[in-house]
This record gives sequence, C-alpha cells and structure tokens, in this order.
Amino acid sequence: MRSAYKDVVLGIALLAISVFVLAWLIPVGIDSPGTISNRALAPAFWPRLIMIAMTALSVVILLQGLNRIRILRAEGVEAEPHEPNIAGNLKTAIAAVGLFVFTWAMTWGGIVVPSMVALALYILLHGEWRLTIIIPVSIGVPLALYLFFLKVALVPMPLGIFENYFF
Repeated sequence: MRSAYKDVVLGIALLAISVFVLAWLIPVGIDSPGTISNRALAPAFWPRLIMIAMTALSVVILLQGLNRIRILRAEGVEAEPHEPNIAGNLKTAIAAVGLFVFTWAMTWGGIVVPSMVALALYILLHGEWRLTIIIPVSIGVPLALYLFFLKVALVPMPLGIFENYFF
C-alpha cells in the first residue's frame, strides 16, 4: 500500500511542477520572436510539448496510485512496514550527481560526446551490462539526434572541444 501512496504523492508533485512550468516558467523564461514559419523551431515549442506530456503522465501516475489504493482497501490489505532501500537511494544520489557532472561537461565538451558518455553510464546504472546494447545505444542515439538537428531542423549543436571531429 505504501508504494500506492508514493505514486499519489509523486503524481501530485509532478503535476504541480509541470503546471507551474507550463503556466509561468515557459512564458516568462523563454523569449520568442513574434512570428515563426515553422512552429517546431519556436524556442518554446519543445519545452511546452514536453511539459504537456509530463502533465498527462503525472495525471496517469496519480490515477493509477488512487486506483491501487482503492483496490487494496477493498481487499483489506494492511500497510506494509517501511524498509529503507539503501541501494536504490545510492543509485538515485549517483544519478543526481551525474546530471550535475553532465551539465558541467557540456560547457566544454559540447552536447554530443558528453551525452554519449552519460547515456552509457545511466544504462549501466540501470543494470544493463551487455556491451552489445550499451555501445550502439549510447553512441547511436546522441549521434542520430545530432544529425537530425544539423541536417533536418538546420539547428547547429555545440560540439565544444570536439568541433573538428564531427560532420
């Protein structure tokens, strides 16, 4: 039952954050020119789209938690005792620190190469150890996104010190 309550709290928190970002942070924090021929290239388009998806997913998490609480109460299930998950907490802390390191690495290394390294480390942190999965995904996804933005969207991506090594 405890995990159902955690889902409800997570759903409410994510919903509050996403509504705050949609209603205030994006309109105030992102400057947009008056008219743009392609809406997908507008500065606020993708952040707004991501926040709309986050709002929808937070509602789904909230409703699933409420539904699970209703089912468990109907079955008469008692709340299970709390057992701390030290490994899970450590992984969460490592992931949070990793985001700060990734952000710092992008300042000098650009977006592509630090994304490759970060993606590989997060795949390992999640528990996947097969190199046949890790290497193609961690190299292919950032490279495909880089090529999409460079060739299709015509938006150059900063490469940092790796400027001379890419297309």
